[in-house]
Amino acid sequence: MSDIVLKILGFCCRLCGVVFLVCGFSSVSAQHIAPDSIILSDKKISCPPVLLKTNLIYDIILTPDIEIEYLFDDRWSAAIETSVAWWHSDCRHWYYQLATLMPDVRYRIPARKPGHYHSIGIFGSFSWYDLENGGRGYKGEAWTAGIGYTYSFPVNDLLGFEAGIGVGYLRTRYEEYLPIEGHYVYQQTSRTSFWGPLRLKFALVFDLNRYFRKGGKP
Repeated sequence: MSDIVLKILGFCCRLCGVVFLVCGFSSVSAQHIAPDSIILSDKKISCPPVLLKTNLIYDIILTPDIEIEYLFDDRWSAAIETSVAWWHSDCRHWYYQLATLMPDVRYRIPARKPGHYHSIGIFGSFSWYDLENGGRGYKGEAWTAGIGYTYSFPVNDLLGFEAGIGVGYLRTRYEEYLPIEGHYVYQQTSRTSFWGPLRLKFALVFDLNRYFRKGGKP
């Protein structure tokens, strides 16, 4: 499981680098988007329209979460979200290990109040997990696909808040095991599918683009 988590983190870091490079190029080349820039050492640096987010629900349940959303224009955006938990105690046979990668594409609709938005989008995810609480354990993989709705609003010039929900389809395959005499003994392999609520979001939003526009000032 640790190798999987490290691979996910490495992939996410490389993906974030690619996103920033692509977004920076897009902000310069796209004619319908006026690129924002700052002056540093007499050089003009383009800043892509990027939002950083963290889902406070995942943070509270000890699954640190981060999301990067790129705004193509006033309507369309794309995001990638990842959350990883790596908590365990072998002596108590307690495991809470989870890694998730979730891409998302959204269409933004301005609300009546300035800076307030409704968003409708489609999302998918792939997860790895190992869950045990001193008894029967479950280790496997899961994927989801669904549609989501979010409502976002500003808190101040740089911070905002986003609340949302998503519904769709989940499919998982997992192995059941029991801790017996210091060993984890395989029991059976099972599959489960589910239609219904899949996502609940209360996220803090940081406007990275506006932060750079203000010269790094809060």
